[in-house]
Amino acid sequence: MRNNILLICSLILFISVGFSQSKVLKVLDDIELTDSGVMLDNNNSANGYYFFYEADKVSRKEREFIVKILDQNLNEVLSKTFIESRSSYVMQAKYNNQELMFLMYNNDDHKFIFYTLDKEGNLNKVHEYEEGVKNHSIRLNSSPIMGSNLGFYPIKNKGFLFYLKTKPKKFGYRMDYFATNGGENWSHVSDEGQHELIEVLNVGEDGLVFQETIRKKLIGGGYKGYIKVLNPETGEITFQKEYDQEENSNQAWNNALIDNDNLFVIGEYWGEGDRVYRDDSKGLFIDKYTFSGEKIFSKKISWEDGFTEAFNSLNDEGGRNYLYFHDFIKTNNGHIYAIGEQYRKTLSARSLGSSQLTITDVFFLELDQEFNLVKVTKFDKGKSRVSSDQVGGNAHIQAMLMARLGGFDYVFTQIDKQNDRFYSVFIDYERIKGEKNKTAFKAIIYNNGKLTEDKVYLDKENSVERTAKAAKMGYVLLVDDDKKNKEVKLHLEKLNIE
Repeated sequence: MRNNILLICSLILFISVGFSQSKVLKVLDDIELTDSGVMLDNNNSANGYYFFYEADKVSRKEREFIVKILDQNLNEVLSKTFIESRSSYVMQAKYNNQELMFLMYNNDDHKFIFYTLDKEGNLNKVHEYEEGVKNHSIRLNSSPIMGSNLGFYPIKNKGFLFYLKTKPKKFGYRMDYFATNGGENWSHVSDEGQHELIEVLNVGEDGLVFQETIRKKLIGGGYKGYIKVLNPETGEITFQKEYDQEENSNQAWNNALIDNDNLFVIGEYWGEGDRVYRDDSKGLFIDKYTFSGEKIFSKKISWEDGFTEAFNSLNDEGGRNYLYFHDFIKTNNGHIYAIGEQYRKTLSARSLGSSQLTITDVFFLELDQEFNLVKVTKFDKGKSRVSSDQVGGNAHIQAMLMARLGGFDYVFTQIDKQNDRFYSVFIDYERIKGEKNKTAFKAIIYNNGKLTEDKVYLDKENSVERTAKAAKMGYVLLVDDDKKNKEVKLHLEKLNIE
C-alpha cells in the first residue's frame, strides 16, 4: 500500500516556469487528475486553486485520493491524501473563503459523502447521506423542467448548502446546511404527503431564493406557488409570497437578486393563450418586493419595445433564433446586464432525424435603473453544436437541459465590485474560410461603462482537453489537461483591459 505522504508527493512533480505565472503538473501513469477548480475570496478574486487526483487502489474495495492546493500565483501550498471506496468519485468542490468542501458519491452504496479542508490543512469527513437506489434512478432520469436535480453552493464566510430532489413516489426535495463559522447545521425535507418541486433562483449571503410549487396530485387537482427566501444560517423563512396562479401562469422565473433589502425576481413572460416553453416568449419581466412581502415595482420589457429591431439589425444568422440568459449582473450605476447566448434547434447532418442545438453569438442587454432597455450589444462567436436528443420538446426545454449539462459555450462570469468591472468568458470556435479552424477563450469585459472583448487563441491538440477558470482579478487561468503526455499545463493569462 503506497500511502506514505512523502511517496505520494514524489508521484506528482510541479515544474515552475517564469514568475510563477505558469506551471506544469506532471503525473505518473497510475494517477489521474479528476477535478480542478478555483477558490474565490470575498472580492471574487482567486486566492487559490484545487486539484483532485485518483491514486492507487489500495485494496479490492478502497482507493487513495489526493487533493493539492495552489496559491493565486500557482505555488503549491498544501497536499493531503485520504482513503475512500473504489466506487467513489468527486462530484463537485466549493470554497467559501473559510474552507473547501468537496462532495463525493459512492456508486455502489448510492451515498453522498461530504469532506471539508480548512486553511490549516485539517481534512474531515463531516456528513454522509444515503439516498437509496430508487431515488438515485429517479434523480438521474427525471425531467429537467421539474427543477434542478442537485445543487451544491458555497455561502461566503458562513457555510455550504446542499440541495437534492428526492422521493420516487412523491416528488420532493431536501436541503442540508453545513456551517463553517461556528453556527448550527440544519436540514429541511419536504412534506411526505404531497408533491413539492422547487427551482433554486439564487444562493448568497443574504438568502436562498427559490420558487416552490406544491401539489396534492402530480397531475390535476390544482397547486400553490410561492417565491421564498430562507436565511442560510438558520433555515428560517424570511420572505414568502404566494403568487396568483392566473396572473403568473404565463411566466417563467430565471433569476433573482437581493439588493438593499429588496428582492428582485427576473424572468420571461408569454402572451394570453400561449404555453410556456412551447410558444415564443413576449419579453422579460422584473418584479421588486420588500421583505415584508409587498410588491413595490413590476415591469414588463417587450421584445417588440426596441429589442427585436436591434436584435434583427445585429443578427446575421438564419433560422428561428432564441436567447438563453446565463446571468444578470448589476453594475455600480444601477444598470443590469443580461448575458445571453443565441441558439436554434437544428437537425444533425451526421445522424438522420437527430436533433441538436446550434449555438452562435453572444448578446448583452443593458437595462437602466428603471429597467428600460438601453442598448443591445452583440459579440460574434463561432458556431458550436450539441446533441439534444436526451430530452424531447422544443428548443426552449432543450436549452434548459443543455445549460445544466454545460452544453453552451458560456464558462463563467467574474465580478470585480471594487473596480466596477466584470468579465464573462466563453469558448469561441472560429471557422475562417481558407484558414485552419481556431479555438479561443473570449472574454467580454465591462470596464468604465463600456463593453470590450479580449481573446486568447489556443493551439489544437487532439489529446489535450482545454478549460478556462476564474483567476486573480484581471487574469484568466488556462488549464490544458494533456492525457497523452500525462501532464497538466497551467498558465495565468492577463486580460487586455482598457
